[in-house]
Amino acid sequence: MLVAALPLIAAVPARADLTVCNRTSYRMQVAIGIERRANVETRGWLQLDPGQCSKALDGPVDADMIYVHARAPAVYGSAPLPQNGNESFCVRDGDFAFPDGRGCPLSQQARFAPARPSDSDKGPTINLAEQADYDGGQARLAGIQRLLDIAGYDANPIDGVDGGKTKSALARFLRDHALTPEAIAQPDFFDRLIAAARDPKGPGFVWCNDTHYTVMAAIGTVQMGAVVTRGWYRIVAGQCLRPDVAAGAERFYS
Repeated sequence: MLVAALPLIAAVPARADLTVCNRTSYRMQVAIGIERRANVETRGWLQLDPGQCSKALDGPVDADMIYVHARAPAVYGSAPLPQNGNESFCVRDGDFAFPDGRGCPLSQQARFAPARPSDSDKGPTINLAEQADYDGGQARLAGIQRLLDIAGYDANPIDGVDGGKTKSALARFLRDHALTPEAIAQPDFFDRLIAAARDPKGPGFVWCNDTHYTVMAAIGTVQMGAVVTRGWYRIVAGQCLRPDVAAGAERFYS
């Protein structure tokens, strides 16, 4: 289910204003590292829905190197991005800006990968991509399919193609949440999908963490006689999470 790699598409930047585009089927939170003359400044988070582009830096890109760290919300379970960058810089929850991206404890650092922006009609652009190589529209639809599936509406396969199964799942979601088709194009539609995926009252298997601690969970399902396991899912205290399981699962192990 998870992609094997999410490469950063690279070329040489040409104009001002650095843009980051999310060509994956996951909502992404992005942190940027800007290296200037041996000092690295980090800032974040830039939230990008599937298919969305947003400006990360204003003005000419004055940097010897740009680094990127991207993460997805816990609702997706195990991280879709391999965190295998070769540099560790400072981050924290909530908006942040570290003038010295190395001047914090190791526990507050995350792995960043170098990324040379490509030249596009938006100016220098970094594209977060997955093996399916979606364009913007396909990434948005695949992102809708993925969250519908997590929320208990069978929208497989997750392929960015608007087929009959996707139309049916989306129509049921809109009906169940008293939404009109116009809601799909609204900026908050992914917020609604993520809320549904976290909702313990919806259809499908769900974990709810009633402890005071963050819990790491794994799931096993029986599908056509074979056992398929997935993990780890990070479930924050007081929250619920739906693991990504096939609609035809015959038995669940937690």
